[in-house]
Order: sequence, then C-alpha cells, then structure tokens
Amino acid sequence: MRSADPEIRMMATWSVGFVGADAYPAIPLLIERLKAGDFLAGVTLGNIGPAAVEAIPYLMEAHGSSVEPYRRGYAIALSKIGPPAAEVVPRLLYDIWTADEALKPGGRGWDHEAVWSRQRLVEALGGFRWGAAAAVPYLVKLLEERTFSNLTDLFFAQAVIRTLGEIGPEAREALPVLQSILQREFSASIENQFRMKEMAARSLDMIFREGP
Repeated sequence: MRSADPEIRMMATWSVGFVGADAYPAIPLLIERLKAGDFLAGVTLGNIGPAAVEAIPYLMEAHGSSVEPYRRGYAIALSKIGPPAAEVVPRLLYDIWTADEALKPGGRGWDHEAVWSRQRLVEALGGFRWGAAAAVPYLVKLLEERTFSNLTDLFFAQAVIRTLGEIGPEAREALPVLQSILQREFSASIENQFRMKEMAARSLDMIFREGP
C-alpha cells in the first residue's frame, strides 16, 4: 500500500478489505491514507469491520464530504464497523430525508442517484443495529407513506422492513406497521406481495428476540 505505483497501491488497498479482522495491522496505514483523501482506504476500513473501531473519528470527518457518493460510501463503511459508529446515524437520516423529498411530487422528480442513495443509506442503518434506535420513528413514517404502487416503492419498502428487523428489539415501535403489512393487499404481483409479507414476518421475529 506504500507503493509509488497508484495502480498497485489501489489493488493492495482493495485486497486488504477481503482479509477482514485479520487485517488489523493495516489499519494505521489505511487511516493515514484516508486522512490524505483516499476514498478507497475508507471503504477498506469498513470492510475490515468492527476491528477498525479506531478509524471511526476519521471516517466521521471524511463523511463531511460535499460529494454525495463519497458521503454514502463513508456512511456504509461506518455501518460495517457497527454500533460503536452510530453517532453518524442522524446524518444518515438527514441524507435519506433529502433523497426521499427529492423524489416526491414537487421535488426533482425521477432521479436515479436519489433512488440509489436512499436505498443504500436505509440498508446501511441496519449495520448499526440497536445503535440506530433513534431512526425507528422515521423508518416507520417512511413505511406508512408508501403506496407500494411501483417497483421502486416496493424495493425501498423492503429495505426499510429489513433494516427495522436488523435494529432488533429497539424497533418495537414498528410492530403495528409491520403487522399491517401482513394483512394488507396492495397493487403488486403475487410474488412481490409474498416477498414483502415474508420479509415483514422475518423482521417481526427479529424484533421479538432478546436484545444484545
């Protein structure tokens, strides 16, 4: 990762992430690269997972980027480190809200970047598990607002449902809306309806389990 050749450096940085927690000795160098503006180093720290907890302050600082794909990437990296990085959750909620508002009537209209960002950030929240408990009321609101009238809505709703389950017992506020999905009929194929209800049932089971 100290090679003068940028291509070799990039490949080495990327490869370290596949080692997981055993790549712990590389964390100081990755932090050094992150502080120098290396986005891939931030992604790799996330891929190392909870063992990269010392990188949280630096990833939080990097998450202040005004470049949306970088913000999203750093948020996902923090989510892979898990609950200790949950201080970023309010920022994620703001970014999800911004993307969701842009897609509503009167917003920017159809925007692939906003659709993708909203989906990935909601999925990232699940990585913080009980650390994302503060997100539950907003996630419930997002589900209540869905009409499930198109595939974009369905896929987004599935991401929200899955994330509520990953948050676990701290998401008990979501029980009524998840239970209503089991009983609800909506304009989607039988396959998509089954998938939604199956996911809601799975998340209900995860919420009813004992906490950490």
